[in-house]
Amino acid sequence: MSPEQMDKPKRAKMPAYTQFTLKALRELGYEAEVVEKWIQWGQGDKRVKGKGRPGFRKDLFNFIDIVCLCGKKGLLAVQSTSDGYRLDHRKKILAEPRALLWLKSGGKISLCTWKKETVLKQDGTKGKAQRWKERWDMIRIGDFEPKGGA
Repeated sequence: MSPEQMDKPKRAKMPAYTQFTLKALRELGYEAEVVEKWIQWGQGDKRVKGKGRPGFRKDLFNFIDIVCLCGKKGLLAVQSTSDGYRLDHRKKILAEPRALLWLKSGGKISLCTWKKETVLKQDGTKGKAQRWKERWDMIRIGDFEPKGGA
C-alpha cells in the first residue's frame, strides 16, 4: 500500500443488496445469477470530471439485477435495493416497457428490498443486535395499466 493510500480515510462499504438477494434465492432453491454489470468509463470521458467513481451499474433490460430459473414456474427477474429506495425502483420497473414485455412473455418480476431491523430480546424489549430483513414485492401486468378510464 502506498503512503498516499494509507493517509486516505476508509469509506464505509455499502451493503451488497444484490449479493444478499442472490444468497436468499439460492437458499430457496432457485438457480440464480447476477446479470447486472459494471460499466467502466474511460479516462478521457467528460462525464467523469468532478464525479466520484468513474462508471455506473447497468441492469439487464434496465430493470433486472438477477435472473432465476424456476423450473415449471418459468423465469423470474429480480431487482434488488435498500428498503428506502423501494418506491423509486418500483417506478423504474413500471416505466420500463421491456418489463411489461417480460411479463407478457411469461416471466415474473420481483422487487427485493432490504433493511436492518433490531432484534428483540426474549422479554420483548429491543436489543442491540441487528439483522438484515428482506421484503419481496411482485410486479404484475395490472400494475402497468393506467389508472382510471382511457
